[in-house]
Amino acid sequence: MLEAMLAAGETKGACIIKEGLSHNEKMQLMMSDNKIFDLGVDDMSVFDELLKELDGDLDIPGYDMDLLEALTSDPGEVDGLVTEYGIVPSERAESIRAAASSEEDATPRSDAVATPAGESVDVPEVETTPTRSFVICPKCGEKIWL
Repeated sequence: MLEAMLAAGETKGACIIKEGLSHNEKMQLMMSDNKIFDLGVDDMSVFDELLKELDGDLDIPGYDMDLLEALTSDPGEVDGLVTEYGIVPSERAESIRAAASSEEDATPRSDAVATPAGESVDVPEVETTPTRSFVICPKCGEKIWL
């Protein structure tokens, strides 16, 4: 911003001074300013150091707290979360299957669905392998694993 002002021939500019901020509040303000206005490119090594220095105080405007918590998590915790991602306990899976089955019985299915643009596309049939289900994308033909 300073460079833009100088290039425009300005010698004075408006300034807001915030006083009484804690160290963490100062870092959070700096990080949210960069994020919200996209004024800079994040240097990830500096970013990591700032996150560590905040010591869990990750309520920073413009950033997703879950993402920041994941970035500061212990690698073992992250490995566990990634390993468990998408796994549904068997009793929950049964209740989902039962709900889906009763829904199919109660609601007649159409072979086509209207898209937001108003065009109609065929609903792909769900194919099942012994361990996983998938649908075939009607646009590209790729398998989409469910």
